[in-house]
Amino acid sequence: MPGSPPRARPRGSRSTTAGARRRSSPCAQGCVAGGDRPGDPRRGGGAGDLRAVGRAARARASGGGRPADPFPELTPREREVLTLLAAGLTTATIGARLGLAAKTVTNHASAVFAKLQVAGRAEAVERARRAGLGPGRS
Repeated sequence: MPGSPPRARPRGSRSTTAGARRRSSPCAQGCVAGGDRPGDPRRGGGAGDLRAVGRAARARASGGGRPADPFPELTPREREVLTLLAAGLTTATIGARLGLAAKTVTNHASAVFAKLQVAGRAEAVERARRAGLGPGRS
């Protein structure tokens, strides 16, 4: 009615046009028509894909294949800085090699120390070398 406040829809309800739009979106069509389930022939997979996934999972569980990342909490740049620290390079040398300011290298090193929960450079280098980073290993 004119003059009366608009009715509020209950929370969580949607209009039918939004539902129709959602189902007709390219993503929704691709997920349904593209065969998003394992082994679906429309996906181009099948039992062969599932066997490959199983082989990869067993290889990871048994330690085969690529070695596990020793410090998954580090960013790629932090890992790079830690590797160079473990190689015995100074902050200035690491900065020159990576094209970074010495202060930036110090900031990355501080982030590494915090994430590895170590007191400083020597302890971080020790952990990195035990994990296989450092001279002759990367």
